[in-house]
Amino acid sequence: MKIHLPFFRVSVGVALALLSPWALAQTCVAGTQASNPMSVYVIDNVNGTVTDRRTGLMWDRCARGQSGAGCSSGAAVTFTWLGALGEAALIGSYKGFSDWRLPNVKELRSLVEECRSYPSINEFAFPNTLAALFWSGSPHAGGGPQFAWMVNFQDGNSASAFRIDNYRVRLVRAGQ
Repeated sequence: MKIHLPFFRVSVGVALALLSPWALAQTCVAGTQASNPMSVYVIDNVNGTVTDRRTGLMWDRCARGQSGAGCSSGAAVTFTWLGALGEAALIGSYKGFSDWRLPNVKELRSLVEECRSYPSINEFAFPNTLAALFWSGSPHAGGGPQFAWMVNFQDGNSASAFRIDNYRVRLVRAGQ
């Protein structure tokens, strides 16, 4: 029986709505272990955040522009690097907290799921994440003032990019 990919995504979304996140396992390439299994995350479906037990960081479950329990409302919007920094600084009180910021490159890289790609992130903890480029708050000092670090959730790599380029944003805070 053939499974049409768009139907599969809808089925996963329905399953996410019906099952506890703890019942779900990360899908990895055969023979590999998840680097970010569900056991490292605490998902708060009331306020739409995910806390990483290892780092204590609290993440916005959705990329900026997305909303809803499965991040299925809206679309992930893009910003220049300065725009991304400004978005984080001007957000004010959001999801019950007022200390949201752009993650540094090391923090953002901690979300990369090494056992998969397209996207290279735990899709149960961070649903509907595009296999796309996301800004970090880290400038790339060695590259000059026109560069900053980003993480590519298509393949999990990080690199410097021109600050005038437009990429997506996922906000973080220090947690409890």
